[in-house]
Amino acid sequence: MLKSIKLSTKLYGGFLILIVLILAVVALSYSVGKTLTYNNERNIHTYEVLLSIEEVRLALSNIETGERGYLLSARDEFLEPLTYGKAQLREEIKKLKKMTSDNPAQQKRLDELEPAIRDWEINAIDYFVEQRREDRASRQPSVSLIAELGEGRGKQRMDRIRTLMDEIRETEEALLESRSEKGEADQATLELLQLIVAIAAIVIALVVATLLGRYISRRLQYMREIAKATADGDLTVAINNDTSDEVGAVIEAMKRMQKNLREMLGTIAQGSTELRQAAGR
Repeated sequence: MLKSIKLSTKLYGGFLILIVLILAVVALSYSVGKTLTYNNERNIHTYEVLLSIEEVRLALSNIETGERGYLLSARDEFLEPLTYGKAQLREEIKKLKKMTSDNPAQQKRLDELEPAIRDWEINAIDYFVEQRREDRASRQPSVSLIAELGEGRGKQRMDRIRTLMDEIRETEEALLESRSEKGEADQATLELLQLIVAIAAIVIALVVATLLGRYISRRLQYMREIAKATADGDLTVAINNDTSDEVGAVIEAMKRMQKNLREMLGTIAQGSTELRQAAGR
């Protein structure tokens, strides 16, 4: 079958295989590259979520700092971090809900977190601030207020908030780790496939070059032997051609040339004999 294929077609076929392999690597690289880009974008998004979670923690800390300062001094300037913390807290919770809108589990936790924070603000922070405001004439918090603080009214609520915050943070960190592992696996897979395709391309190129080189070399050697025999006047050498490619066409032409030469020499020999016979009469 291959003997009937033209030499140029064989060459083009070999190059076509190499081109297909190269295109396969390019397509694969593009596909994996898009996946890696997407994962990187999602990782950046996750880092932004984690940063917002820390901002929520900072806002909670500011609220507690303002509360403690006011409970100890009953001075209104200590309420500034509390007021700022509340505004910051509302803004960050709103941002968190927007950034995690594609994650139902995180949305559920945030839906639980919001009422927990409101409960803590109303029944712990605002409650104790109001109690101290009613007793602001005193330099120190009253014994009853200190006793209530010791009962853990705010701590229990804050523990619930911290638990939810930890769950939200751990979920985002797990997503980040999962994407990072997948990204590393995709990168390793891409590098392995690129290596395999590169080796395959080299092997195919060597095989094609070797086979074509041997084929052309054998056919040229055969043609040289025919040409030498013809040049030496030997027109009896059998010329066999079982290919229809460009080299086969040359051999076929040499075969016709040998036949024509035999016929021509036969005609000349016959004419010479006839001339000798005519001269002898």
